[in-house]
Amino acid sequence: MKVAVLLTGQPRCVREGSWWWHNNCSPIGKDYHMDFYVHTWDPGEPNQYGHIRTEWKALDINPQYNPVMDNYTTHLNNFITPILEYNKTDEKTKYINDHVWTWFNSYHIGQFLSTYEATKMMLNTGIDYDFVIRTRFDSILNPMSNEAWMSIFTAIKSHTETSIFVPWLFIQKGLPMLGDLISVASFSSWKKYAEHLKGNLFDLLTKDKLTLYPLNEGNPFITHIIWTMLGMPTNTQFHPISGAMPVDFRICLYRPKGWNKPIEESTYEELAKHYTNTEQGRNK
Repeated sequence: MKVAVLLTGQPRCVREGSWWWHNNCSPIGKDYHMDFYVHTWDPGEPNQYGHIRTEWKALDINPQYNPVMDNYTTHLNNFITPILEYNKTDEKTKYINDHVWTWFNSYHIGQFLSTYEATKMMLNTGIDYDFVIRTRFDSILNPMSNEAWMSIFTAIKSHTETSIFVPWLFIQKGLPMLGDLISVASFSSWKKYAEHLKGNLFDLLTKDKLTLYPLNEGNPFITHIIWTMLGMPTNTQFHPISGAMPVDFRICLYRPKGWNKPIEESTYEELAKHYTNTEQGRNK
């Protein structure tokens, strides 16, 4: 079974996240072959590239598929400038409030662009994987055995439609949102959803911008909503893993501030509690 892991976004807590993944929740053994495709934004720190490659055991089929670091400001400007030009003369732009455009013209949009770039790296190899996992550097997944992963993969196989599996789904005021710290899908489903993700995002912000109208009232969970909107062109279905599959599938983020215990000695319950307390403190 061939599994591609797409590691995307800001390179936060590289050592802690990689140790946790490879030691506590990576499907390994004779039944699995796993490749890592890494796209991230250059944090301007020396030796970060080699650090990511070493810690995450990134793919080495060909040098062009080594970890890619892009300058975020340049990448964002190249993407957003034609969108702003388009919207200057589009009558529909006035129906979307300014705070929505401000949200997109910021660091938030980087996760979607990074996911597209990592997907493109994977597809360019020509390898047909069985499953794709997308996650981020600082994700802390509840420890998963090979048997638990097999339960998830078996359940995914039973879905013939384009389906992405995520930790949770929630609907608020009619807007669907999903847990985006990790996604799992069959190769065919992920290819259909993400192969043209950048173009679909461009369309969402230009000719299809009225789709964004429900965000005008203000919503702190725009990121979680946009992932679902990007599934509209491909008729993608999103399914929760938690509560729908016979596995204990929980995930949080590693938060180094205020945490003095080595990752090797930490438990998921401890890290999840610290993450929850940190998030509550930020939202006060």
